[in-house]
Amino acid sequence: MINSLISFESSHAANEETRETLRNLHGRVYALGLVHQRLMQSSDLATFDIRAFLDDLCANLASLSSADTRGIKLTAQADPLPADLDFAGPLGLLVTELVTAAFARFGGDRTGEISVSLLRTIDTRLALTVKDDAPPDADDAGQSRIVRALVAQVGGELTLTRGGGTTATITLPNPDA
Repeated sequence: MINSLISFESSHAANEETRETLRNLHGRVYALGLVHQRLMQSSDLATFDIRAFLDDLCANLASLSSADTRGIKLTAQADPLPADLDFAGPLGLLVTELVTAAFARFGGDRTGEISVSLLRTIDTRLALTVKDDAPPDADDAGQSRIVRALVAQVGGELTLTRGGGTTATITLPNPDA
């Protein structure tokens, strides 16, 4: 219901900046709502597999950003991993923020790719990677503040690599370890 109200307001917003702000809010609310939906559909009401969650989340983000129309391909990959509310909520918001920032770097009629992966590392940690091939944008400080706060919340470490695109890698504790 909240997302319906946000969509309604977005469609009637007077300027593009307001519409963009409301689309970003829509993505955040969707991510949190999807966590709760997955938990309610799980057999134990406490955990769910993160792979299908990331697929659904990325499909929604692609739709919100008109990825097909813009010629931008968004893919998701994840190791099987049980996720609970405390892990999936911040993770969903992190993915939402990073993917939204990646879409913003594809200005004009530029096409390209964005990939999201959540994989186990050799040392039993997890690596969340969001990579794009858009021109790097050094002026995404607003997104970075939110991302850095979420990274701190999950006890992770953020590495940003720019050049030929942007790669954000967050190494974080594996809640299943």
